[in-house]
Amino acid sequence: MGIDERPFDEFLDRSGFSKEVPLIIAENEEALNNYRERLKKVGYEEQESVYHLIHSSHKGSKNFLVLDGHHPDTLKQAYDFVVQYPTGQIEISDKATMQRAIYSPNYKENQTVLLVSRQQLSEIQQTGLTFLPRVGATYQHA
Repeated sequence: MGIDERPFDEFLDRSGFSKEVPLIIAENEEALNNYRERLKKVGYEEQESVYHLIHSSHKGSKNFLVLDGHHPDTLKQAYDFVVQYPTGQIEISDKATMQRAIYSPNYKENQTVLLVSRQQLSEIQQTGLTFLPRVGATYQHA
């Protein structure tokens, strides 16, 4: 099953330069992989953690992070990132490197998107990390 590229690309164009992080909800793992490939095709780079996301953000960068319920530290960092993003300053601590990163998003030049499957989002919400009220525009194709 492929994705309908035109509405998806329009969503990215409209929501990418926002003061809130957009969220793409995939119906299942196959759809998640299709969105992942489409994001890469239109110039987004997948980042493995919020720490990498922050350090890869430069003028004109387009990045995305896949939310995965199997990595609680990354989820907590992603949640903190989403909550702090609209404030204009994000502070994240990387437990692996024991370093702190402070990032000021450039809303006009950088694009950041989160990607998650519907099942993973449900499992994440059960942990108390409620992303939906915190994110910006949300894309979901039935």
